[in-house]
Formats: sequence, structure tokens, C-alpha cells
Amino acid sequence: MDLVLLLIERLRYEPRSLFRASLLGGDDWFGWGLPESLMASLVDGQGFQTQATAVNKKARFKALVDRPEVAKKSRVVSTRDDVGAALRGLLS
Repeated sequence: MDLVLLLIERLRYEPRSLFRASLLGGDDWFGWGLPESLMASLVDGQGFQTQATAVNKKARFKALVDRPEVAKKSRVVSTRDDVGAALRGLLS
């Protein structure tokens, strides 16, 4: 039984986990891990180096490899009335 719990806990860290992808912001994150991130940085750096060594051209860094974007979490803002109503519900 402990093995099952350990495997379930591991899902948050596995790059090929749909659970992890949904936590990070969507299906774009499926399969995206540290090796893929490092390879994308390497490709972008190589592209920048190629631009920098070109004759009569200004080098500008741009990402050649599309990376998944982190989903922005919406924050629920509560008012004092909401807190008061919740406390009244708990106390009554």
C-alpha cells in the first residue's frame, strides 16, 4: 500500500503526467521537463550566437523554441461581508 501512495505522490513531478500538466496550466506542459527546457535554451543560445556572428547585423535575442506558459491563478478576493456571513454560518 505504501508503494501506491508513493507512486501517487510522484505524479506531481513526472513530466509525462497529465495531473502535473493540469497543475502547471494545461496540456502544453505534458512531457515538458528539465531536459526539454535545457535543450530549448541551448537552441535559443545557438540561434543568438549565429545572429551575433552575422556580418552587418545587430543581434537580438529571441526565443526560437516555444515554451509552455504558466497559467495565472485567479485569486478570490473576499469582502468583510463574505467573512461575516461565513462566521455567522459556522456559529449558528
